[in-house]
Amino acid sequence: MRRTGRAYRVDHRLPQTLRALAEQIGSMRAGPRDVIELHSAALREKTAGAPPRKAQAFVDEANVMVLELMGYLASHYRALSGFGGRVGPIAAPAAARAAQAGVPARLGA
Repeated sequence: MRRTGRAYRVDHRLPQTLRALAEQIGSMRAGPRDVIELHSAALREKTAGAPPRKAQAFVDEANVMVLELMGYLASHYRALSGFGGRVGPIAAPAAARAAQAGVPARLGA
């Protein structure tokens, strides 16, 4: 997704590229901290000398992309672990899942 003024232009090849990058990162046994390190270094390089509005647009776009990349990396490791699909209902709050399992809620939570 690329910001153009107030609208966004979508690059439909980006998910495939991010999936491939996650596979490469995963094959090197890299983790989330490594991804954040790469993300930070790339942003520093991309925003160096850029006008503030353009730099902010890069940051906004990159933050969405790194989150998507982290999701693909998690999927990569989940597949390696034997849990090929989702491990539970994503939309259900943790407290509701704990209650269903009979785990008492923490005080103040």
